[in-house]
Amino acid sequence: MNSNNEDFSMHFDSTAQQALDIFSIGIENHCGASITLHEHLNRCRSSSGKRLIRDWLCHPLLSLPQIEQRLDVVEALCSNPAVRQSLHENMLRRLPDIGLLARKLEQGKATLSDCYRLYQMVILIRRIDSLLSSMQTCVNERIWLSINELILVKIQQSVIELRRFAQLIENTLDFYYFEQNGQHRIQPNIDPKLKEISAKIDVMNEEAQNFRKKMADNAKCEVKLESNSELGFFLRVTLKSEGSLRSVNGVRVIDSTKGGGVRFSTSKLDQLNTQYLELLLSYESSQQELTKIVITTCAGYVPAFKSLDGCIGFLDVLTAFSIVTASSATPYVRPKILEKGMGVLDLRKCRHPTVERLPNMHFIPNDVQLGGRNNDGQNSACFMILTGRTFKGANMGGKSTYLKAAALTILLGQIGCFVPCEMASFSIVDGIFTRFMAEMMDCATILERATPNSLILIDELGRGTSTYDGFGLAWAISEDIICRLNCFTLFATHFHEISELEKRYPEKVKNCRMDTFVEDGKLVILFQIMPGVAQKSFGLSIAQIVGFSSEILNDAENILTELEEKDSSKSIGMRFTNPRMAGGIGQELGKFTKAYGFYRIGLAPNEQKAWKGFFYGCWKPIREQARHWWMWALPGTIYYLVYDYAKKEHERWRREKNH
Repeated sequence: MNSNNEDFSMHFDSTAQQALDIFSIGIENHCGASITLHEHLNRCRSSSGKRLIRDWLCHPLLSLPQIEQRLDVVEALCSNPAVRQSLHENMLRRLPDIGLLARKLEQGKATLSDCYRLYQMVILIRRIDSLLSSMQTCVNERIWLSINELILVKIQQSVIELRRFAQLIENTLDFYYFEQNGQHRIQPNIDPKLKEISAKIDVMNEEAQNFRKKMADNAKCEVKLESNSELGFFLRVTLKSEGSLRSVNGVRVIDSTKGGGVRFSTSKLDQLNTQYLELLLSYESSQQELTKIVITTCAGYVPAFKSLDGCIGFLDVLTAFSIVTASSATPYVRPKILEKGMGVLDLRKCRHPTVERLPNMHFIPNDVQLGGRNNDGQNSACFMILTGRTFKGANMGGKSTYLKAAALTILLGQIGCFVPCEMASFSIVDGIFTRFMAEMMDCATILERATPNSLILIDELGRGTSTYDGFGLAWAISEDIICRLNCFTLFATHFHEISELEKRYPEKVKNCRMDTFVEDGKLVILFQIMPGVAQKSFGLSIAQIVGFSSEILNDAENILTELEEKDSSKSIGMRFTNPRMAGGIGQELGKFTKAYGFYRIGLAPNEQKAWKGFFYGCWKPIREQARHWWMWALPGTIYYLVYDYAKKEHERWRREKNH
């Protein structure tokens, strides 16, 4: 089955891949990860495995039976360390690039050396077959059936199909000549002319060996005779013996290397090489037609090689998954994956697979629980609003890491890998959609393509816009996801007023916060997800941590106190959504922000004209009353002070530089 087909694989586009640091660590990476997920998982030894693991990460499976089969093989390898290590450290790393060699055969560009490498691969595959077959007594029947169906049957079929190929290579290539000279040629017994030339070459070899013995006696050191098609015969000694060699008359040094010793020749060898190189060229010319026949015959086995290449890649990737699981300092577990549509996401002690690998990192795991049934038998909320506002980057409190850890756990499970959790159970997700401070078009894509079985991650929606735009967009998009999709959603926001959605949709929405507190004027971040809503922002504490001057901090604190004294009313969310609390303008503003949010993201193009008219109709009363709502921008006050300070510091630096 083609995993690239959208009917069989999860919707996981390049935007989501970049946001989750699958293949590259983006500019907006706030998790602190130093390696990508691909780098973390890619312990593959074979070329086909390295290609395949990338494809799997782009196309996670939707088929539960296929996922379970992959997990079965990983479990078997995890429970059999001897087999796992033998595959990873010995056998798989010795395999050539089967796909590349098969293409060379197909295109008529292969050489005898390529055919010999494929022959060596076939011999090694037989050992892999025996090794995997030995696992039958170590695993249960279900796991053995998965190993058999996914890998072993295909390997055994390839071994049978390539048996005649192995016999062809054994009967046509001169293995002894390769051992002596490191070069491949057709066996001389196949053709009378080749046999005649080979006999003459043997005579030359014997004469050269006699000369080698004579040189060794004269130099009183060990001397080796070697040859190739460029230099012919030449002698070699170690660097340590170079002094003894130079005492012999008539020696001509060819080259000298630290690892290879000293290669040299003499006038006697030069005379032998004149005839020897002519014989080599004659042999090569005479075997060309036979070589073409051998390579053409080998090309008939290309389908078997391609099938085997895919099977080896499959085994290599699953072996890599088992290596990741077995070598992790903290436990990985097999996830319990449920059919699509069951609406369960339950991750206990979930961790981020790459962040936890950072040096000196003590990662604090968290639970992710959405959907399913609560203790009363009622459906649990699928929409989580996560608050915990700070100003030292978007992830000072760990919200982005929390969101990404949940998504990566699902991704790992659906490609057939164990997951970094204490326990994991979730229904199959048909798409992962992300919005991490990116373009607003990402939100339009999410709302257009997500289904009730998708996972949506939204972080800092509305950042970079005005308070009106930002809150309106955040509220409108959240409400559409809740009412229309009701899919798994993790929504991290700096608009704490969005938490009012839990009161409106108590069965579908739950509020959580990143636990933090201030002790002795210092911010302490616990990186622990707790139920409820964050009650305050720690902007001033963060500003103090990063080293703002006391003058700036005092000004900010005075402004903050003044704003808080002037505003003793309800939250912005209540003023937006409860007309009784804010009068007619509150009702108009609530409609406006929702309508404007939908209009801006292009959610309903057919309604844009109507929304546009509504927008202009609402704008006049909103503008007239705007002076009464300036306190809504309270978080923006800190941002402004930080920006103003940075601007002044930059101007001062430029003045000093110019002077």
